[in-house]
Amino acid sequence: MGEIVGLAASIVQIVRASAQLSTSLYQFASSVKTADKEVADFAGDVEITANALQSVGKVFEGENAQSIVSKKAVQDANNLIKRCEAVFGEISELVNKRMKVHKDGKKSLSAFGKLIWPTKEQSVELLRRRLESLKNSLVLLLHVIQLANSQAKGFVSIKYTVNYPF
Repeated sequence: MGEIVGLAASIVQIVRASAQLSTSLYQFASSVKTADKEVADFAGDVEITANALQSVGKVFEGENAQSIVSKKAVQDANNLIKRCEAVFGEISELVNKRMKVHKDGKKSLSAFGKLIWPTKEQSVELLRRRLESLKNSLVLLLHVIQLANSQAKGFVSIKYTVNYPF
């Protein structure tokens, strides 16, 4: 039970951090004229992955999580969380290195950051693909756990009978 509670707490913490990262990326996008759509899409990818993480976290916070979640599912979730955290960290580092804080406290892309941004497209695309893969893995894990939950409650009994007319 302690593993599941800890896992849920880790997910909540990462979701909060990813929300901040997504906000930073949207701010970043508004300061990079040539890359605004690309960075805004990147921010959207972070947000969607965070939403998938949050959905998995809600399942682990559920009352009957202990009875339906296997140790392997907990291990897989922990692995995915660590990988998400690493990718979010890399994205944050990529953006923060190119930002400057103005006197009014707002952040925007530095002149050097604007100049160098096009050279980072390959890194950004790799990170986007990693996010997509992690999001898909999280959604798959979520569906498997939800199916297990439905089966535990007796709601799912899939049996197909095919009657052929010939």
